[in-house]
Amino acid sequence: MKKYRRVDAIGKPYGHCHKVNKGSDHEYLQGAYTFKHGIVTFYSEPRFATFSFVYKGRMHSLNISEIKYPFTERQLIIRAGKFGREVVEEN
Repeated sequence: MKKYRRVDAIGKPYGHCHKVNKGSDHEYLQGAYTFKHGIVTFYSEPRFATFSFVYKGRMHSLNISEIKYPFTERQLIIRAGKFGREVVEEN
């Protein structure tokens, strides 16, 4: 069995997002925002979004419901970054 380990530095924060079940009734967005303190993951439906971030051994979550207009991919990535920075500042 061969094992390969890799360690990379995070120079600049970045995010990604993709649609799951595209074109169906069960379409949703899923993605992550990566920055030097960790990775914030998110899930979004047209009227609901949730963000999760593990920091210093604790799971932090943010749920947003009753959304008037569905979030765009860019809006989700920006909100994930903001949520991650808020958690780091509070702790």
